[in-house]
Amino acid sequence: MKLWRVLGWLTQSLLAIAALLVGVFLYASHTEPGTRALWQVALQLSGGRLSGVLEGGTLATGLRLQQVVWNASGNQIQIDQINGQWGLARKPWRLKVDWLHLGSVDAHLAPTAETYETPPLPTLPKTLALPLPFEILELRIHRLRLHPAQQSTPNIVHKKGAVNASVTELSDLTLRARSDSQTHQLTVEQLTTPFGKLKGALQLGAQKPFALSGAVDFLSSPRAKPALPIQRLQLRLSGSLEQIEVELDALGAQLAGHAQMEIMPPFAPQAAAPVTQIKFKIQDSVYAGLPLTGSGHLQLGAKRVILNATQLLIAGNKIRLQGRLGEADDQLEFTLDAPHLKRLDSFYAGLSGSLKAAGHLSGQLAAPNIVAHYQAAELVFGETSVAQATGQIEWRAAAHSALALELDGRNIITPSIALHTLKARVIGTRAHHQFTAAAVGQVGKNPFDLNLAARGALQQTAAQMRWQGTLTQLENRSSQLTKAVGLPALRLLAPVALSLEPNRVTLGAAQLDIEQATLALRSLIYAPGVIRSAGTLKGVELDGLLRLRQALTGHLPTFKTDLVLDGDWDFSLGDSATGYLQLTRRTGDIRLNTSQRFTALGINTLAARVDLSGQRQVHLNLRAQAARLGTLNAELASALSLNHGQWSIAPEAPLSGRIVLAAPALKTISALLGPQYLFEGRLAMDLTLAGQFAKPKFSGHLNGDDLAVNLLDEGVSLSRGIIRIALSENQVDFRQVEFHGVEGTVRVLGGIALDHANPILSAKLVADKFELFATPDKQLSISGQATLANRDASGGLAIDGDFKIDHALFDLPATPAPKLGDDVIVIRANDAPAQAALDVLASDRPRSPGGFLPAAKINIDLGRNFRFHGAGADLKLRGKLSVLSEFNKPLHAVGDIRVDQGSTYETFGRKLAIENGYFGFNGPINNPSINVLAMRRNQEVEVGVQVSGTLRMPNARLVSEPNLPDNEKISWLLFGHGSSGGMNLGQTNTAAAAFALLGGVGGKRIAQTIGLDEFSVGQSDAGLTDPQVVNLAKALSERFILGYEQGLTTAASIFKATWQFSRSWSITAHTGTLNGVDLLFNRRFD
Repeated sequence: MKLWRVLGWLTQSLLAIAALLVGVFLYASHTEPGTRALWQVALQLSGGRLSGVLEGGTLATGLRLQQVVWNASGNQIQIDQINGQWGLARKPWRLKVDWLHLGSVDAHLAPTAETYETPPLPTLPKTLALPLPFEILELRIHRLRLHPAQQSTPNIVHKKGAVNASVTELSDLTLRARSDSQTHQLTVEQLTTPFGKLKGALQLGAQKPFALSGAVDFLSSPRAKPALPIQRLQLRLSGSLEQIEVELDALGAQLAGHAQMEIMPPFAPQAAAPVTQIKFKIQDSVYAGLPLTGSGHLQLGAKRVILNATQLLIAGNKIRLQGRLGEADDQLEFTLDAPHLKRLDSFYAGLSGSLKAAGHLSGQLAAPNIVAHYQAAELVFGETSVAQATGQIEWRAAAHSALALELDGRNIITPSIALHTLKARVIGTRAHHQFTAAAVGQVGKNPFDLNLAARGALQQTAAQMRWQGTLTQLENRSSQLTKAVGLPALRLLAPVALSLEPNRVTLGAAQLDIEQATLALRSLIYAPGVIRSAGTLKGVELDGLLRLRQALTGHLPTFKTDLVLDGDWDFSLGDSATGYLQLTRRTGDIRLNTSQRFTALGINTLAARVDLSGQRQVHLNLRAQAARLGTLNAELASALSLNHGQWSIAPEAPLSGRIVLAAPALKTISALLGPQYLFEGRLAMDLTLAGQFAKPKFSGHLNGDDLAVNLLDEGVSLSRGIIRIALSENQVDFRQVEFHGVEGTVRVLGGIALDHANPILSAKLVADKFELFATPDKQLSISGQATLANRDASGGLAIDGDFKIDHALFDLPATPAPKLGDDVIVIRANDAPAQAALDVLASDRPRSPGGFLPAAKINIDLGRNFRFHGAGADLKLRGKLSVLSEFNKPLHAVGDIRVDQGSTYETFGRKLAIENGYFGFNGPINNPSINVLAMRRNQEVEVGVQVSGTLRMPNARLVSEPNLPDNEKISWLLFGHGSSGGMNLGQTNTAAAAFALLGGVGGKRIAQTIGLDEFSVGQSDAGLTDPQVVNLAKALSERFILGYEQGLTTAASIFKATWQFSRSWSITAHTGTLNGVDLLFNRRFD
């Protein structure tokens, strides 16, 4: 009795606890705090697979959720918002959903595991009945995106941020559904797809055989019409899940079709294998202006296909299928006659030409036999075109059955290669056959004549096909005609064993002549993750490799070379890495283009060796020595890794090593840059490397002694330079960087941090009376300092400086040398550097700022000794400027420059004193505002030139005191006196013409050529009666003038000397036809 009491008490207790838990759950589901507690419990129990934010509502009546994510087994579903209202309804009891709205839904599917096992056929359950009826009055999904599984393919690299074009997006889904447990109904009121809009209804029984009925109506979108010439598609379903019957009607503007299908699904119990029957008929349809018709009866099974009178005529192109395929005696005949492929270019862009083929397939569906012949003419598909191709094929599944292949092609053009003729033959059986091929064509503009022959067997293994045999001929003869064009001459000296499998190549011992080089290959095995090879390479001409690169890419080499290299290797890459690869110089040198001549580097030693050891460790040893450059020794070590089936050095691979560089005579290096450069001194660098392959860390030093830099064209001369730069884990320290000018010094202080995408620079340049230019026509001495630092996070260099010019002289020639524009490039024959420059100029790619592109603000004080002489001006300048520069913006300047007393300007052969000169900068530095007044004083009428406006648009005018007409101003400016008013009309015209000639540029050049200040034609100033005289004058100073007058119609002449001892008084003594002394007083009344 006690036992029964205990059991009864336990039973009552358990029932009470269960009732309590049910009560707590029901209470919690009907209150918002309780629902929040249940939501937190669900998040904890999911183990991180479920996340989201509950905004409100209850589990019993409806919820509001945000950013819900379910992530399990590689599948991820993201819903940005869920909002719904539901509850339990009575009479009868059922779950009633009044409405359920979902925002954007993103479904990321996990890739399926690859397996070669045949999956079991699915089976139907015994019943589809539900334990509780339900009713959904409204379900809406704003957007549904289905992201396909990303399969890992060894040869495909998925770039970060790339958009997968195969994402399927559906939107505006509205549906309702209901079930009474025995019958399920679904109605889609609206669904928008990339091709159009869809609506329909479906009803499914819950008991076997699961009766099925429904209809779907599809209306295509106008955007989909070019690819889908169907405006409306109606689909009717009937039958059951064990045998589905489909009836389809397609309608378009010029298309009408009808099809009936009987589908036996794979889970149908009465079928050993699934079978689908399709009957279709297309009539009264037009496509591309031609009839579109078709009909057929298809039975599609897992192991057998039956096609009865199946044909399709579209745009004048016809395909016909008749027969069966799958069993031993089956035969399926096919005929293709497509003379108008151009009319199908809406299905495949760029398709044109004609194609014919006929033949039959027989045997099993998995391994059919094929016998066919084909013919193509003027065929174009995409970027490939075939002028003519004919051939036939015979393929039998049995190993000892006949195998034949024949192809004759003409003018086969692809973007990278053009085949003028192509002939290929395969004769024999799969177990033993011979292959020959001959192709004549060109790669780019480089011809080739290739011949290939092999014999072997095609073997079927359990998982794949394999070809194994012997390569008996491989030869290219095009380069025997000329060495300037064509691909390299190639010849296989002896047959070589060859094995080809998917993702695997095995090559036996082979010897080839490639141009002047000899390749002796002992072995080669290539497969994903595995490379094994050994061999030697002798007599490789670097010039030949450059010509091959030019032939394949069109890039011209920028140097000349006769360098000959030898190499050998013996390595294995797989689970471990062993072996070596090495390349050494045999003979030859490299010559660089320096000012239209080629200068040799003087290479004596060049050797590189890679050693593989241990767990895929790689070691590089490089040695180089050139008479003009110096020596380079480098030792580097890192590790190989397998990435997508390819061996490479990963960015995070460890890196170690040392680089030692010595340039003992920089004078020899300057010859490589041209005669205008002259360097002196020596440099030495010793660096150690650590860190990662993509993020190396440098430590060491760079030293330079007795350095000198002379830029002869610019007049820059730096001497007694010394460099002491230390590096410590990418921290560069300018311990001593100093150069001397003719006078003064310039120093650089600070350092650079290289451990960033944009190196961080913090440096200072200090100049102490540093004479940058020191030539007779160009002198500049400056003092001051500038800081150099990073501009901002986007990169670039910021320069902020203050400099004062101690003294400066810029003396320009009277006539500057001719100069070509910046957009002019002179190209000479075989001038590779010029051609490379032209290619850069022709490219319209926008420039991007480099890591050290400067944004500068430099304040310049011209000081008290800045002189400019040239273009007729002799100026003493003073003032201050702030020069500003930014990327992709013209150089700007802000400030004022004034012309000091004593400055002159020469115009029309007369030197004028500049009384007022001002240049204002507030914009582009090459277009300041101008206000200059230059006058000729100490004469009765004081005249001059006033220039205003801007440098690009100057406004010049003549001024005089007192104000006179312009022709009088010019006369006083040129000759120091006014024009005569006593001439007749003819004399005036003659004098005006002569005055225009002699007063212009031509007269100025004539006078300056013979050393005179005046050369004019007009009336005599000394009393000669000749109406026209030639007047020659030379000013010894502003007050003393020697002159000579010669009559044009008589022999009268006078030599005179004039002293202008005041503004109004002058004395003239003359001799010749008339002798005497004149005292002149000039006074003008206007």
